[in-house]
Amino acid sequence: MFYSGCSGGWPYNAYQYVMGAGGMEPYSKYPYTAQNGACEFQSASVVAKISNWEYVTQNQDEDQMVCSKPMICGSQYWINPD
Repeated sequence: MFYSGCSGGWPYNAYQYVMGAGGMEPYSKYPYTAQNGACEFQSASVVAKISNWEYVTQNQDEDQMVCSKPMICGSQYWINPD
């Protein structure tokens, strides 16, 4: 599996990883170190799980986008050099 780290990365890759690993540890147990290293994930420390996710589009009714689950908002744009 390909992860881009600081060069990008996609939220769905993070969701898929968390679902496959069985959950997420708290940040205090697994802080970002900005170094390459081995995964030290411990399932006994899981504090949150993700069971499913879905894309939300700009055409959906706001009632369908009720925030009962985590939400990542992203946008994509291009700058016209002219």
